[in-house]
Amino acid sequence: MSNLSTVFMAVLAATAGTYAFQLLITNRRESELSVTKSLAQITDSSWTFVAMQYYFGILNRTYLVFVTDSFIGGAKVKDVISAPRAPDARWKDPLFYVSPDLASRYASMDIGSDEFLTCCRANFRITKSEIRDVEFSQKPKWGMATVPYSGRIFLRMKSGKSIELILLGDQDGNRSRERMQN
Repeated sequence: MSNLSTVFMAVLAATAGTYAFQLLITNRRESELSVTKSLAQITDSSWTFVAMQYYFGILNRTYLVFVTDSFIGGAKVKDVISAPRAPDARWKDPLFYVSPDLASRYASMDIGSDEFLTCCRANFRITKSEIRDVEFSQKPKWGMATVPYSGRIFLRMKSGKSIELILLGDQDGNRSRERMQN
C-alpha cells in the first residue's frame, strides 16, 4: 500500500469515527417532546433556559438553568457536545441539547432542595444576592465551531468569581440576562 493510500485510509477512518461519535451523542428524534413533558412536572415558579459550560479547558456539559426570584440553579442534562458536520433545524431548538433521561430525574424535585445539589455534583445553585453583575455578549466563542448558539451570559459574583453560560440554539440572551438580574 502506498503512503498516499495509507493517508487516505486514515482520513476515511477518522471521518467515519467522527460521524459515528456524532450519532452516539445526538438525541433521538422527538426527544424534545419528552423534555417538555418532564419540565411540565417541575412545580416551582422558575423560568428556564439551556446553556453549555466549559470545564477543564476543553470539556463541556449542558445545563437546564432555572431562574427563580431568589436563585439561579443549573441542572446537568447532558455530557459532552461535539460540533455537527451539518446541523439541521433541530440544533436550533434549545431542548434538542437536553437528554430526556437526565431531565426526567428533576421532574418531581424541588430545585431549591439539597437533593437537587446532591443528585449530580455538577449541578449548581447561586443566590441572586451573590451576583454583582449579569452580562450578555454575542461575541463569538472560540471552540464552538458549527454548534448553533445565541451568545453568552456572564455571571459575575461579588466574590470575584465569574461563570460563563453559552446559550445553545436560538434563545433570547437579553431576556435571559434580564430574568437573572431581577
